[in-house]
Amino acid sequence: MILNFSDIKFVGVGIHRDVEKLMKFYNLRVTNCVELGPWAAQQMKRNELRNAGLKELAKEVLGLLIDKPKRVTVSRWDAAQLTTDQIHYASVDAYLSFEDW
Repeated sequence: MILNFSDIKFVGVGIHRDVEKLMKFYNLRVTNCVELGPWAAQQMKRNELRNAGLKELAKEVLGLLIDKPKRVTVSRWDAAQLTTDQIHYASVDAYLSFEDW
């Protein structure tokens, strides 16, 4: 299963919480995860980035200002069909996680 390939990394902010949910609710095991905050802190030698969210990391690492509306953050991500705002939000998260890494 792709979630366990050793040459594929899963990166993000709060990635370990997501991995725990996948295991708990769907019995899917994910290996090779990288939490972006600690990684950025180590790479940039800036310990204050250790617990930074993706919005702050985008600004500090990539020089990008992004909008992450709270109403989308706390929306129903388990809905059968995501809204256009949710798809946009998830796409931005995925792109930034890829670019940061």
